Amino acid sequence: MNNRTGKVLIFVFSLFLIVYAGYQAVRYFYAPCRTETAFNFTVADSVTSQGIIIRDEAVIEGQQQSGVVSYVNADGTKVSQGSVIAEIYPSEQYAADKVRIEELDYQIGVLEEAQNAGTGYYANSDSITRQIADQLGHYIDQASTGQVGEIDEAKKNLVSLINKKQVSTGSSADYTATIEQLSNEKAQLEERVAAGAEQTITSPLAGIFVGSVDGLEDSLNFEAMDKMTVKEYESFISQTVEGKSGSVGKIISEFNWFYAAQVSPDETTKFVEGSLVKLTFAGTDGEVMPGKIMKIISDDTSKNNIVIIRCNRMSSDLAQLRTAEAQIQFETYTGLRVPDKAIRIQDDVRGVFVRLGDRVIFKKIDPIYVGKGFILSAVDTLDEDGSLQLFDEIIVEGTDLYDGKLLK
Repeated sequence: MNNRTGKVLIFVFSLFLIVYAGYQAVRYFYAPCRTETAFNFTVADSVTSQGIIIRDEAVIEGQQQSGVVSYVNADGTKVSQGSVIAEIYPSEQYAADKVRIEELDYQIGVLEEAQNAGTGYYANSDSITRQIADQLGHYIDQASTGQVGEIDEAKKNLVSLINKKQVSTGSSADYTATIEQLSNEKAQLEERVAAGAEQTITSPLAGIFVGSVDGLEDSLNFEAMDKMTVKEYESFISQTVEGKSGSVGKIISEFNWFYAAQVSPDETTKFVEGSLVKLTFAGTDGEVMPGKIMKIISDDTSKNNIVIIRCNRMSSDLAQLRTAEAQIQFETYTGLRVPDKAIRIQDDVRGVFVRLGDRVIFKKIDPIYVGKGFILSAVDTLDEDGSLQLFDEIIVEGTDLYDGKLLK
């Protein structure tokens, strides 16, 4: 019995030694590692929010009497104090005459430009053809955005190029007679309009002119902004803004303006007071507006937070907006993408192991952005301190790794 037990123990012990020796041999002679190549990677983090635009505005009240208002300036135009911003006419015919004068001005300008297209750059018919194709593509792009002002401008440019094409190829008659006819019509209309103006309206102060009001000019200004709760901001953001009649327009008196963005608690962690962001507003031509995060408001009136962003650039589209959706883009980061599982600490230095031929080399990393499951490391093109380089083979899986290890 004892002899049998002893044999079993010897067998078990021998089997253990064989398995252990095999395991150590595999570890020593077969140490596979999986690698990923270090490539440049760009991250542009952003948040899409609903918000409201806050400006210091002066409404032009009480100057509109009976008659038709004809505006001298387009929305978003900078005006000086005392400059004429609108004229009052006794009937709509005078206002229509002013519109016709502007159309005639444009038509005359286009024809005069086309008339002079016989020499110089525009004499090249092939060049004009290419410009027409480019402008047609631009017109289609603008039409898809629905931006009326941009569509109108693209259409005018396209018509101008087509006229130049006709002159340069000789397919169109001389425009001199047409220009003279349009000029005579314009002169007659200008004389009639000048005699019909009953009142001129001037700007009470310097700023940016907008020919409409929404009734929130007194409620949403810089002074009120500092006193509002999150719930009050949300109330303004959620309401439908409608135009208000009875006023000629308003002047935006400050070039600085603010966007109050409604964000969730999770999104709020991305915002840092004092940092710079870029905003793109829905309903505009897509122009990117630089901004600075001024304040993050949180209180017990709502689970959401309000982020106040200051901007100082204005466009005709933005001048008319009040509530707006915006994409808020944070700083863009470009660096070498490093998986989290590859990061190691050696002598208090953060880095990764890379495969260089048949050796393992430890290289330092310099994190500039932390993402989900990865970090971005700054690119050190000089490689003076053994930092990770572009196209290095980062070891993401391996056993018993150390600097200088020889891979079998």
